[in-house]
Amino acid sequence: MSEDYEYDLYKKAAKLYPDSPSAGYEMLRFGRIINPEHETLSPADAPHWREVNYPGGAGWVNLAVSEVKKFSDADFPHWMGWQLIDDDSDSNSQCHSPTLLAELNAETEPRADLSYTICHFAFEWDAETVDARFNWLKLPNDVLDEPMSEEDWDKFIAHVKALCIDMAGLPSGKVWHFDPRRFITHFRKCGWLEQSKITDIMSYDIRKNNESELNAIKTASEKYYQAINKIMLKYIINTPIRQAHFLGQGAVKSARLRVMQEYSQEQVIEHGKQIGKGIVGDSEKNESELGHWYGEIATEYDSYFSGNKYTKSGSLIARSYSWSNGNCGDTDAQKFRGRGFKMLTGRANYAAYWVYRGWIIKKDFDNYWWDDEEYKKKNINKMKKRPAVIDDPQKVTENEYNCIDTGGYFIRGIKPNIIKEIDKDKWYESSSEKEGKDEDTIIKSVTKLINGGDKGLEDRNKATKKAKEVLL
Repeated sequence: MSEDYEYDLYKKAAKLYPDSPSAGYEMLRFGRIINPEHETLSPADAPHWREVNYPGGAGWVNLAVSEVKKFSDADFPHWMGWQLIDDDSDSNSQCHSPTLLAELNAETEPRADLSYTICHFAFEWDAETVDARFNWLKLPNDVLDEPMSEEDWDKFIAHVKALCIDMAGLPSGKVWHFDPRRFITHFRKCGWLEQSKITDIMSYDIRKNNESELNAIKTASEKYYQAINKIMLKYIINTPIRQAHFLGQGAVKSARLRVMQEYSQEQVIEHGKQIGKGIVGDSEKNESELGHWYGEIATEYDSYFSGNKYTKSGSLIARSYSWSNGNCGDTDAQKFRGRGFKMLTGRANYAAYWVYRGWIIKKDFDNYWWDDEEYKKKNINKMKKRPAVIDDPQKVTENEYNCIDTGGYFIRGIKPNIIKEIDKDKWYESSSEKEGKDEDTIIKSVTKLINGGDKGLEDRNKATKKAKEVLL
């Protein structure tokens, strides 16, 4: 496997699974579809051939068939040293497992690392079973010189029961046990971020007494944190550094997870100058609740998207969307406004994402329709090339998974060099002036790769550094 395999995974998925590249990406990444509620492989029996080694040689296996079982380190596979041991026949809190005893008494070197064992024996913190488990202490045994007296027994049992826990909701009898240190070491690889960490990152630069703002961010984090974790796992955003940049940049783009669709702003002329005013309320409405994309009904037409956009101070935000990014006029400007964690914008970008998710197929439209001479003349009716037909652009925001997936898709499919640039960053917070400058340079470079410029750099710098502070 080449060193660039993970960086080329998107291209490989698009080539091998042209009708469903996103599902194909999961097939190549995991050997199976791990988000079946959102991803559908097409055709359903599309193969995934991989060369594998086996005792006696090597051969090709189709990992896509159900008869072939796929495992990861999350399955505690035996080839990574894990052993499942269930041959201790009694429940007296003594080790009588032939397997464990044989390994403990083995004279060969190196001895087995028993921290990788998962053993089945009685739950030690259950007060109801204490008497039965330790009754052997009152009988002749190999541990004590003499059987325990009734007085000592009563003291011992009282002490053990005092250490026991409330069993409500917990299993009784025999349970599976891990070595605690090995369990913690193993699960630290998981990379799944708890909601509170994402809230902390999204709350960068917010004062602690600003409760309304913090509560709004917490609510947004609760809504999206599971999708964020799924998407980071899918797209191999699996180190604290990668996660810090992904979340830091996304925090700014999505207004701390609270804005997943582009709002419009009232535009007025004052003293001969165009400036922006308040947010147009209708543009904030949830399109899933509307039941259609904002602007599909004629009375919802919003000139903000088809005109030049200015801030309250009169600075230009962006020019008309009408004939850019593959948009074919004013309707498209509004229809294909920014949506998702990445703020996917423009008919061309929507088409690419729709193909990636398998929602449309390439043969149904012509590539580079915006190069048609009639397109350049803004004459859609005479165009020979067929633009992609997308009736439901609001699909991006219909669920949390789609929203966040646009961000993963962007840095893996559209701008794959972003991850390579992120990987240049250090695995720690800067502690010197030089390290600080290096860190700032990388954040600026990542920002430019995402935006094509350094718009919002100060906030992106703060958010990324806050994420590193939380995650490292």
